[in-house]
Amino acid sequence: MKKNTMIFAAALLSLCLTACGTEPSTGTEDSAVTTAVTEALTTADADETTAEDTETTAAEAETADSAEEEAAETTTAAAEDSKDAADTKALEEAAVEAMKNLNTLQGWMAGGAGLEIDSADAPIRDEQSGEVKYAKITAADAPQTVAEVEELIGKTVTGELKDDLLASCANAFKEQDGALYVEILSAHGFHKFEVEDGVTLSEVTDKGFTATAKGENNLDGRGKATFVKDGGNWVIDSYEFGEF
Repeated sequence: MKKNTMIFAAALLSLCLTACGTEPSTGTEDSAVTTAVTEALTTADADETTAEDTETTAAEAETADSAEEEAAETTTAAAEDSKDAADTKALEEAAVEAMKNLNTLQGWMAGGAGLEIDSADAPIRDEQSGEVKYAKITAADAPQTVAEVEELIGKTVTGELKDDLLASCANAFKEQDGALYVEILSAHGFHKFEVEDGVTLSEVTDKGFTATAKGENNLDGRGKATFVKDGGNWVIDSYEFGEF
C-alpha cells in the first residue's frame, strides 16, 4: 500500500510540476501546488490507513471465528468422550448384572445353592428312594413361583442357552400348596463368573459385545460371555470358561 501511495504522489507531483512549468510561477501558485500535493498525500495515507484497518478487522474476525470453531470442536469432542464413557459404563453394568443373575440361576438349579430352604417342612420325597427331593424355599426375597424364575431367565439369557435353562427350571422347581420347592437331591457344581472387580469389554458394536470377567477361580478359570440385545435388554447369548 505504501508503495502505491508513493507512486501516486510522485505522479501527482510530476503532473503539477509539468503544469506549472509552462509559465513562470508565482509564490501563490507554488503554494497552491504544495497544498494540493499535501492534500493528495494525506488523502492517500487516509485511504491506506482505512484499508489497513479493514484488513486488520477482517483478520481479527477470522481469528475469532477460528477460535469459536476450535472451542466448538473441543466441546463436541469432550461431549462425545463423555457419552462414550457413559455408554461403556452402562454396558459394563449390564454385563455384570447378567453374569451375576446367571450365577444365581445356575446355583439354584444345581441343588438350591444360595436359597434359604427347609427340607423338613412338607418336603417332596423321591418316589423310589423316599429321600427328600424337593425342599421348600422359605426366604421372602426368593422367587415364590416358577413363573418368577422363568422371568429372570428371560431377562438374563437368550437362544439355546435360554431353552436349556427353561428346561432345567422345569425339573428344578415345583409348586405345591402355594409354596415353591427346589430340587436338592441331585446337587452338583456349576460355573461361576467372578465379577466382583468388574468386566473387560471387547468386540463392541451396536448389536452386541463380549464381556470377560476380571476375576477368576481355581476350578473354572475366567468366564467370558457374548451379549446381544433382546427385548430391550442386553442378555447372554453364549459363554465359556478358561484362561483368557
